[in-house]
Amino acid sequence: MTGLTFSTRLLFPGLVTPYPTIRVTTAFGTRETPATREVKYTDSYPNGPSCGTRTTSATVTAAIPG
Repeated sequence: MTGLTFSTRLLFPGLVTPYPTIRVTTAFGTRETPATREVKYTDSYPNGPSCGTRTTSATVTAAIPG
């Protein structure tokens, strides 16, 4: 299976790690993909900077078993 793209938002409050390992499990098996580059995080303020609530996010890519 090639060319398949899947995107989802996962929230892990308080977790900020430079080299995460992503484990994807499907009916076809499990695949672990370690980050080969340092993940770059960005901060945003969804309700505006005066609200005080900061959201930290990053984008990573992992292979899907199949």
